[in-house]
Amino acid sequence: MQSDFDKKSLELLSSDDDFNFLGIEQMAQFHIRAGISSLASTMAFPKKVDEEVRGQIPDYIHSENIEKDLMSIVSFHAHSLKKTKYFPNNAEAWVMCEGSSGGVERSVQIIKWKDYQIINFEGKPLYTKEILSEAEALGDDPLATALFLIVKDICDDGRIMSEDWYRARMILEYFRECPVPQENAFLIGTLHKELCVKQAYEVDLSNYYKKLTEANNARSRGTNTTRSKGAELRAFSVELFVEMVTETEPWLLLLSPIEQAKALRKVAIERRPKDFMHNDQPLSEQWFLKKIIEDKKVEIGDKLKDLHRSKKA
Repeated sequence: MQSDFDKKSLELLSSDDDFNFLGIEQMAQFHIRAGISSLASTMAFPKKVDEEVRGQIPDYIHSENIEKDLMSIVSFHAHSLKKTKYFPNNAEAWVMCEGSSGGVERSVQIIKWKDYQIINFEGKPLYTKEILSEAEALGDDPLATALFLIVKDICDDGRIMSEDWYRARMILEYFRECPVPQENAFLIGTLHKELCVKQAYEVDLSNYYKKLTEANNARSRGTNTTRSKGAELRAFSVELFVEMVTETEPWLLLLSPIEQAKALRKVAIERRPKDFMHNDQPLSEQWFLKKIIEDKKVEIGDKLKDLHRSKKA
């Protein structure tokens, strides 16, 4: 008797003829080879399948059918983990098919994975014979125990969400329970999707945000430089106006603010023609009026008073 999952799985696969593609399993493998998560690929249904029927298919079935070759994914990532310190080079992983009364049973097999020379990030053995023997005595899968310790070591080393972490987590979720629960299968598919996205976009995103940060820092430095230069020009203009009033042109105080700004602007630009510029044009009379004559009025008055007191003394 077919299970509900098998019936719905066959119903999904029956869309092959209508849509003329190789099949869910082959399509998933193609997307994996292309480096794109098959969780992001399109599912096809016969035209007769309406929204109500599709709505009855649980998420985990969508995940299992889109990631139809779940075992190949786990096997692939087990091989990838050989590139790290966690699996020895002679470790082997493959998908094994066995006949049973219910049909063909497929499962992932990993052998020669034990390596008691593996050191964790603290410089201690990652696992020992005693640890694995104790786990087996308690009814736990020794490989699942080792995988848990691998994931823990990656996290303790500050590399959570790294590619190694994703691979180890997927393999752990597969071997944590046997047979693989539906929620574990869905989680493996989700983790595989996230890893594919990470591999496809993380470098570009990192470079983008690095350039964005550098641009913002440069802009901030430019803004600070501009502010610093503006403050220096205002301080110079105040001193220049006080100098003009006290040494050569005391009548400036009798003029209107705009006339004072015009006189100050003329002398300031003569003395520092390259500094009092904005967009390749000399600063306007309004700038001198607003920034100096009006905004610095109190400061100018205080300096004139101090000079007057010092002369009397």
